[in-house]
Amino acid sequence: RDAVRYGEVAKIPEEDDLLLEGRLALAEEQLRAALASRAVHELETAEAYAELHLPTSELLPEVKRMLKIERKREKARQGLRKLVEMKDPLPELPDLQNAVREAYEARLEDWELNAARGVLSELRSKLA
Repeated sequence: RDAVRYGEVAKIPEEDDLLLEGRLALAEEQLRAALASRAVHELETAEAYAELHLPTSELLPEVKRMLKIERKREKARQGLRKLVEMKDPLPELPDLQNAVREAYEARLEDWELNAARGVLSELRSKLA
């Protein structure tokens, strides 16, 4: 990583074989690390760098697929968080139900759904 960065800072010509090899290795490393972490920002960074320097990588389609999944999961988390933090979620009951459905579809972990389940249970008790 540092070698590629230093090569770019030192204004080594773009066609230099060492710089090109370094970029290819860095792109491959970033793709592997992003797949391991599943973090949206790492997947996005790895995808962008690989698109530029290693567009033929066999890992790139998997990173794109994983990025789509993780973005959906993050959107579901944000929806749950927003509705769980509301002071009076009753007027937003349909939105809360949709957020829980989206969370299930995004295959969030059970612990990520617990707070929303609690709010839904509380609302059901109030409505009964």
